[in-house]
Amino acid sequence: MERRTIVVILVAAVVIGLGYFVYTRYGPQRAETAPEVAVEEEEEIVPIVSASGTVLPAKWAQLSFNIGGRVEELAVEVGDEVVAGQLLARLDSTELAHAVAQVRTALATARAQLAAAKAGATPEEIAAAEGAVIAAQGGVAAAKARLTQAEIGAEIAGANLKQAEDAVDAAEAALAQAWGTLDMAKADLDSAEAHLDQVLAVPDEKAIETARLNLEQARNNLWNLQLERDAQQGRPTTPGYVLDQFKANIANAEIAIRQAEIAYEQAQAGATDEETAAAKAGVSAAQAQVTIAEAGVDAAEAALAQAQDAVVAAQGQVSLARADVVAAQAQVEVAEGQLAQAKAQRDRLKAGATAEEIGVLEAQVAQAEAALARAESALAKATLVAPFAGTVGAVYLRESEVIAAGTSVLVLGDVSTLRVETTDLNEVDIARVAVGSPVTLTFDALPERTTKGQVVRIAPMASVSQGGTNFTAVIEMTSPPEELRWGMTAFVDIGVDR
Repeated sequence: MERRTIVVILVAAVVIGLGYFVYTRYGPQRAETAPEVAVEEEEEIVPIVSASGTVLPAKWAQLSFNIGGRVEELAVEVGDEVVAGQLLARLDSTELAHAVAQVRTALATARAQLAAAKAGATPEEIAAAEGAVIAAQGGVAAAKARLTQAEIGAEIAGANLKQAEDAVDAAEAALAQAWGTLDMAKADLDSAEAHLDQVLAVPDEKAIETARLNLEQARNNLWNLQLERDAQQGRPTTPGYVLDQFKANIANAEIAIRQAEIAYEQAQAGATDEETAAAKAGVSAAQAQVTIAEAGVDAAEAALAQAQDAVVAAQGQVSLARADVVAAQAQVEVAEGQLAQAKAQRDRLKAGATAEEIGVLEAQVAQAEAALARAESALAKATLVAPFAGTVGAVYLRESEVIAAGTSVLVLGDVSTLRVETTDLNEVDIARVAVGSPVTLTFDALPERTTKGQVVRIAPMASVSQGGTNFTAVIEMTSPPEELRWGMTAFVDIGVDR
């Protein structure tokens, strides 16, 4: 008791002393400053709307060629930094370069003819003009032959594409037939196993009746297959492999009838050891047919995939053939223009140039200059250069691939300036957001980092998706973390007034 009393007294003394110390040290000050501290600690709660977003460069583009062709050179890889005007990729431009060379020759000829018309002609020049007409006529004939060849090539490419598409249809039909064969083989296996069960089972009246019905069913199945075969044989468009398949199915059906007859006989007389062995062999044979049919399905699926690849290749050949036709047509136009110029030059030299003829020659020079500008523009379209400095974010093709016009080549972005674009800011929340609204950003990849920003633009039109009606808000960051990468997910808290 005395010890407990002493402990209680000591504890009370410590409590009283501690209370006095706190009061003398902090009590008066808290009393004097409490209102001020309370004011400082009050933090205004700003309402926010939240959304998710994606980190994107302020400037980025998905680049492609304006024309189709075979990729001759791919000069960049993912992650490369490029400057404005740097080569990114180039198509095979052999035909286009030839066209430019021909047009340049035509322009030089037109200029020379104009100069000669103004200076007058000598007998030697007249003879040369006659030779130029003959040569130009040969050029027209050669260009037309090239155009005919290109058109034939385009027709062949189109026929090859049609043939490849027909092959896909045939492969799909063969696959369907293979699945039918597999289903039939599985049905035969089920029948063989059922027959084996019947052979092994003790015969009774129900078993005998069942065996009889199975025999009738097998005969009906054979009859149906024979009807289908006869119907297909009457069609001239039926492929030979379909008739071969019918033959195999009918043979299997005849086997099934024989098995059903044996089963019926066994049900009536009881199974012998030989019949039991035969039933087991029938199951093994049916299992083998299922395995063969499954292999047939695999082969048909592989053939279909190969036929589909052939269609893609044929489509590329069609694009190339059409480009050849366009180039050949341009060559014909150039050659005909050269012939017209050669004839005009010859006639002008013989008769002497008038003011009107000189004007025509000047117009031909202008026409050749315009044709050269078009040809050079077409040649330039075979080269893809960087429209601005940036980093290659993705590359979608490889060298030697044949592409169509507008096929995406790569994605280029200026990652020196990143911003965030929202992806799920709904129509209710967007009504509370304005340009200039403050934003707090966090990132899934950088959970402990927070940065500030503000809304700089709001999309004028909504994007409707399965998640609802959303608007895109563009957010510029005050101090974006250095670790940010293009495509990272951002979590956006936007301060609003209400």
